[in-house]
Amino acid sequence: MEPMIKRSVREGFQAANRSVSGMAFLAGGWLLLFAVFLLSAAGMGLSQAFTAAEPTRRALALPAPASALNEKALAPVSEPKPSSPADASAPATDAPQPSAPAADSQAPDVPAPAATTDASAPAPTATPGASAPAPTAPAADVPADAALSPDVDVTEPPAEPDQNEALNDALRRSWFGLVLLSIVVVVGMMWLEGGRTGYMAKQIRRVPVGISEFWVAGTRSLGRLLGSWLLSMAGVGIGLLVIILVAMLGAVAGPGVSIALGVVLLIAALPALVWLMVRLGFWWIAIVVDGLGPIQAIKASFRATKGRWWKTAGLWGLLALIAIGVSLPFSLIEGIGRAVGGGVGMFLTIASALGSFALANVYWMFLTTGSLIRFYEDTKGAAGHQPSAVSS
Repeated sequence: MEPMIKRSVREGFQAANRSVSGMAFLAGGWLLLFAVFLLSAAGMGLSQAFTAAEPTRRALALPAPASALNEKALAPVSEPKPSSPADASAPATDAPQPSAPAADSQAPDVPAPAATTDASAPAPTATPGASAPAPTAPAADVPADAALSPDVDVTEPPAEPDQNEALNDALRRSWFGLVLLSIVVVVGMMWLEGGRTGYMAKQIRRVPVGISEFWVAGTRSLGRLLGSWLLSMAGVGIGLLVIILVAMLGAVAGPGVSIALGVVLLIAALPALVWLMVRLGFWWIAIVVDGLGPIQAIKASFRATKGRWWKTAGLWGLLALIAIGVSLPFSLIEGIGRAVGGGVGMFLTIASALGSFALANVYWMFLTTGSLIRFYEDTKGAAGHQPSAVSS
């Protein structure tokens, strides 16, 4: 039978609706891997980085010690003491600098005249023979928070903490453990991918299936899936190398040539990448369902899409639109929750996150896998091949 998009999506929905237990198992596996990665990474690398950067973070968060601040900026302003008859009889040389005019010592019975702002009043004169010290400006009244302002003259602040260096140092000490942890996570994800594909293959063929199929199909196809993942990473590395070489060539030739090369690379690479992704759309399905190796599965995916590129691209496009339609309501609910705030807003945000994870991620992946398996099986039927014994 010639594969049809409508039939593939319809049976994909039907198979996904029968796979509630498989969805729960897959979601639990994802959460377990995520928790293991976070806890292990924190224990090996992140906690060391935060511990190393803690003293410098405290140096920025707390104010400088009092001894490091400018004493002038923090000096309290002394208020002048009220004058008394005893102070009036003191020599003029002991009088404080610029202050209210001192009382006339030769006329103790006459009170000192009040200070006036009249410009015609004569300026006070110093007593003959007394050396008047140079006047000094009064201490400014500096607020407490102004002492920590960059505009105030203070001693040199503590050096800026280099938290990136602390993080890099922690990663250098624990890189081997992080590499092992990444390998464990990749192996776990490939095992779950193989189990989900084998589980949905039996759901599409309406064969009784249980959670044990995750173990059977995942274990059976794990090595071949890891090989295909390594090939994918090698392709990504080659693409990055080409981009780096083009960037280096553009830097040597000049900005105009660099922009021209970037535009040409984008125009040439983007259509080629889309074409290749569609042709490889059944790569991992062929590995799990037919039990093929990575190279043989690439050939099988090319055979399945030969003469059907636009139809296969239409299937992927429809599945992408379904994913957007499912996730859009949860995005709106999350936006409403952020706008409302408070307890209601937090509840809406958490509910939207859980709903998006359950429907827009887990359910959509089962729907996509089922639809692709149905389409792939129909391409083999159209070519005269029998359904794979692995999926039966």
